[in-house]
Amino acid sequence: MNTRSHGVPVPVINGVRHDGLFHQFAVSDDGTLIYRAEDASLSEFQLVWVDPDGTEMPVVEEMRAYKDLRLAPGSNRVAVSVVDYVGLTSDIFIIDPSRGTSSKLTLDGLPGRPVWSPDGTRVAVHSVLANRIAILWALADGSGTAEVLLESAAAIYVSAFTPDGRTIVFHEDSVETSYDLRQLRLGEPSSEPLVTDSGNQAGRSILTRRPMDRVLLGRAGRHGDFRTGISAERWKMAAHS
Repeated sequence: MNTRSHGVPVPVINGVRHDGLFHQFAVSDDGTLIYRAEDASLSEFQLVWVDPDGTEMPVVEEMRAYKDLRLAPGSNRVAVSVVDYVGLTSDIFIIDPSRGTSSKLTLDGLPGRPVWSPDGTRVAVHSVLANRIAILWALADGSGTAEVLLESAAAIYVSAFTPDGRTIVFHEDSVETSYDLRQLRLGEPSSEPLVTDSGNQAGRSILTRRPMDRVLLGRAGRHGDFRTGISAERWKMAAHS
């Protein structure tokens, strides 16, 4: 499938926290937007489930520097980055609250920003290697060996899979691309542009797709102001042979 954006971005909300580049928000299948307010400043957290009435239930007891939490499709498994700011390391853990297990995926470099495949069997990440940044994916159960899907001299960050699981959407941050969104069809050696910016005026920070005809983009404002909120752009899927 080929993904194309169209239409004019529409502001959704302001005051969404960012960690330098990425805004911290997610959208449920029914279109509910969840975000971290900008005044939140803690570096270590306890993962908890929160009921609609605000009742909290711990997922794990340990306080750690959790980032980029993602729920697996159709289950309560969690893929999350755990950062050690002292040792300057980063790892991806798969937490299964129903079994009480937490396992680290074996990934080269400094992996971050896990994204589940639509069938929940794999996790894609970006990872900082010796002299490049790569997009890797690995089986979520920890079996097998992680596979390098794309390498780049520019900074690249995984954002989402298309619903059919055949294409990965990612950001590319370079002088030429200016935080553009690109798409990589699995099995192909190179990527293609999806959403582009000119003049380095607005950086995209995170992408999600609920409902299925929209892309939510954390957008930076002019002069590097990352606090202008989230914009929504329509997108459509076209058959690709």
